[in-house]
Amino acid sequence: MTTEAAGGEPVRQTVSARDGYDLAVSTFEPAGEPRVVVVIAPAFATPASFYAAFGSWLAGRGIRAVTFDYRGLGRSSGGRHLRDVDADLIAWAGDAADVVAWAAGRAAGTPVAYVGHSLGSQILGLGNHQLVDRALFVAGGNPHVEISGSRMAWAAPFAFRVLMPAVIRMAGYYPGKRMRFMGDAPAGVMRQWLRWARHPEYLLGEFPHAADAFAKVDLPIVSLHMTDDELVGQETTEAMERWYTGAPLTHREVTPAEMGSDRVGHLGFFRPRSAAGWERVALPAIVGAGRADDE
Repeated sequence: MTTEAAGGEPVRQTVSARDGYDLAVSTFEPAGEPRVVVVIAPAFATPASFYAAFGSWLAGRGIRAVTFDYRGLGRSSGGRHLRDVDADLIAWAGDAADVVAWAAGRAAGTPVAYVGHSLGSQILGLGNHQLVDRALFVAGGNPHVEISGSRMAWAAPFAFRVLMPAVIRMAGYYPGKRMRFMGDAPAGVMRQWLRWARHPEYLLGEFPHAADAFAKVDLPIVSLHMTDDELVGQETTEAMERWYTGAPLTHREVTPAEMGSDRVGHLGFFRPRSAAGWERVALPAIVGAGRADDE
């Protein structure tokens, strides 16, 4: 592990994943000893820097916040172009699990919370959830449910089986920004997502044995659905929540008014304009009761 620090800026660190890949991690440190350590698992192809305002806010409330970039993205690119990154979603899930293990190892008995945004919510069952005391899911869901029930349903078979794979072959990676569908990602990541999204059970369609792993997640979870989410509807969120059969899970609908904003959508919860709602919506889930078996 290497460390860089600059005054009051986040502490930038490099953590080795289980296969030796260097992951860029930033910690937002409170003034004193943290009362909770939070790992923020990003949405698909979303850089860690997107969560900096939220991390800084948490630090101001006595919480150590840990953000990271999945391999190939942001500061975890290692200077490589995405076409040169060998990764899939399972590797990204492993990155999240390894950062959780690293953060828990430094927590010295302090409770560890997990904040999963979109993809981050989907992969907790694949990682070191036994090291986590509680979780907050934001805008998580089973994409197949949303796609099959949307205006995309008629076009998805052609787009997912023909068009997008062809684009990936030509570019060597997935140029999501140019496609105006999700973000830029390594080819292996998007190819796996396309397979998952075509199955009613998403990732469980490719890895049915993972259902047992998800069922073993027994920590308290608060799952937030934004009422104006343009990508994830309520049924989509509830379909993902059903994977976590062993967890005491609370589903919560969140309106823009609660967040003090006119618009939240799929990404807006973590934008500074939503800070007015973090205290009453996010904080109770992060600092609430501990694991069910500790109560």
